[in-house]
Amino acid sequence: MTEAEVRQFLERYFHTAFNDTEEAFAALFTPDGVLEDPVGTPPLRGREAIIGFLRAAKPKIERASVQVREIMACGDESAVRWTLDLRTRKGDHVGIEGIGNFVFSEQRKLRLVREFYDVELLRKIIA
Repeated sequence: MTEAEVRQFLERYFHTAFNDTEEAFAALFTPDGVLEDPVGTPPLRGREAIIGFLRAAKPKIERASVQVREIMACGDESAVRWTLDLRTRKGDHVGIEGIGNFVFSEQRKLRLVREFYDVELLRKIIA
């Protein structure tokens, strides 16, 4: 995928994560796709696990937006620097900088996503 194609896909990915159904987000992955969000937590394997992850997190979030800052596309993988602006239902606000590693299938679905960010900051806010 070209950098432009990756950017378009990832803008849809982040928008879907916070603004669409859990099923629509999981459909961006291959049936056996893996989401490690963040790295160091147990990987979510398959669409059902990814759906469950979102169903647990989304009720705590009032609004969120992600800005894709930089993309390094190389073959079927991309490294992406992003910024998350999030407000919880409790009224707390947090900004998080992160880097994601995205691995695509030939069908342009996600086989693997590994996110790197300060999970402790997020846990304090949405706990």
